Amino acid sequence: MLVKLSDPRVETNALPPNLRGKFRKEPLYSDLRWAKKATDLSLRHPQFLEEVGAIGATLHGRPKDELVGQDVRQRRIFKLAAGVVALLLVALTAGASAAAFYANEQRKEAVRQKRAADEQAAEARWQKDEADQQRQLALSAAEKERAAAQREREARDQAEQATENEKVARLQAE
Repeated sequence: MLVKLSDPRVETNALPPNLRGKFRKEPLYSDLRWAKKATDLSLRHPQFLEEVGAIGATLHGRPKDELVGQDVRQRRIFKLAAGVVALLLVALTAGASAAAFYANEQRKEAVRQKRAADEQAAEARWQKDEADQQRQLALSAAEKERAAAQREREARDQAEQATENEKVARLQAE
């Protein structure tokens, strides 16, 4: 069943027949037949914002401009907050990148210093080995000198003994 609204050109069957004559004035309705795509049903779409603002103003008993203005203020605050968060994220990312770069440079320097220390340790081990060999040679030479000195003392003692024996033999021969 079609119901005629106050506009003689508009007929609708959206109002059930049991509500006929129940309203003193025509109920509020919004004609959204123009919205064909999902993007049309966004508060960013001006015509949809107007329709939602009219319904909201009626339900809240406040002027439509106040409600839509509040939405605009909230959107501005949200955009500001989102911008601050994005800026903060960019700053934190830059800080983290700088810290990572610095840490990597420090790691490279530590690796370079470790290599230098390893080379110095190898050189020190080589020098210690050389010194040990020299000490061994010196100890061996000293031992040989002591042995030679001992043999020389023994030879001298034997020579003195032989001289003593010769004197004793001469005295006995006389």
